[in-house]
Amino acid sequence: AGQAAAGGGAGAKAGGKGGAAGPAVGVTTAQLEALVLELYPDMEGAGEEGALPRRLAQEVLPAALLSYESSLKAAFTAGAEERRRIREGLGKSFEEAFTRLSLYCRGVELLADDEATHSAVARHVVRSAGSECVDLMYRWVRLEYMPDLDPTQQQQQQQQ
Repeated sequence: AGQAAAGGGAGAKAGGKGGAAGPAVGVTTAQLEALVLELYPDMEGAGEEGALPRRLAQEVLPAALLSYESSLKAAFTAGAEERRRIREGLGKSFEEAFTRLSLYCRGVELLADDEATHSAVARHVVRSAGSECVDLMYRWVRLEYMPDLDPTQQQQQQQQ
């Protein structure tokens, strides 16, 4: 057990930044040794004094921890990339919607002579182009301040 703890400590040190990487993963050399013996029962008692499975586990642990950490980083990076792509798409959509709203508002200003037409067209512009801008801002706020939703859930909510 003392060697297993020492092997776990070595794995945590080799794991990179977090010295807590070993305990966070929860893998020890004793567990790896048991796994080696489970997968390759012929190794029991192999090596000097039957220590081959333990030494093999001690050698594999640091690489396994590094591989696990790199997998976590890759998964996080993929999620961040997807969120960035969605955020950029929302920004572009908002720019286009705001440009349309501004254009329509300038057109409404030209109808200032006829009060009834002016108010009817202004009301229509606010209800159509204005609501689109508000909807896009709402989506952005949800994306920015509710990151616990994954991008597919956000896309499904945006389509509703």
